[in-house]
Amino acid sequence: MQPVRFCINHWSAWAPGLETQADWRDWLTAGGRIEDIPGEPDKPQLDFMPPMLRRRASRVSRAALRVAWECNEPDHNNRMIFASRHGELHRSSDLLGDLAREEPLSPNAFSLSVHNSAAGLYSIATGNRAGATALAAGQDSLPAAIIAAAGYLQRGEDTVTVVMADESPPQFYRRWADYPPGVFALGLRLTPAGDTHSWQLHAGANEATLSPLPAELALISLLTGRDKCVGVAGEQHHWRWERN
Repeated sequence: MQPVRFCINHWSAWAPGLETQADWRDWLTAGGRIEDIPGEPDKPQLDFMPPMLRRRASRVSRAALRVAWECNEPDHNNRMIFASRHGELHRSSDLLGDLAREEPLSPNAFSLSVHNSAAGLYSIATGNRAGATALAAGQDSLPAAIIAAAGYLQRGEDTVTVVMADESPPQFYRRWADYPPGVFALGLRLTPAGDTHSWQLHAGANEATLSPLPAELALISLLTGRDKCVGVAGEQHHWRWERN
């Protein structure tokens, strides 16, 4: 596979207690460890959304919406790609529990249990009529979203925003699905690669150089300018991210 090239015009990341780029630089300076990210059930503020719409968003959707807004403000009318390993698994798990107990299902919870709920809420809140995609590819979800975005850029899109958001799954599923405690979201506003300033995504990385972090957290060191290359583990491939 040929390297995928693109530029990152702007980025935003959110986790409990880590809301600004300065917060994430401090996290890296302190060692960049998962255990240093608070796991308490904090929720990002969504002041840009009407209260009725805001109340419909789950914690992982709120995180996705927060970074999407910050990446695109003030121009929200561009193509979006929302990626997540587990999506609205907490909602789905609750609904399955209701079914097992033969209790009636909440129509609101059912309508928002789909994988593209964050994409729909964002389009409604911002009036964005451009296309939106929701995808899941396990540990390869972020690279898959970047590859999809690069395809849109090559097809002529000026800007594509990629949002990766996830949270640890419900207790019942943790024997099969591994993810750090808490919730995390990363937003990347992508534009076509330039001659001098660009990023590259390669399929293939030396196992000895792989970061212990998920890709969306490992990239923080590149986004803040501390590192120029990082390798991350995936399910189908290991991946190497480079910043020129």
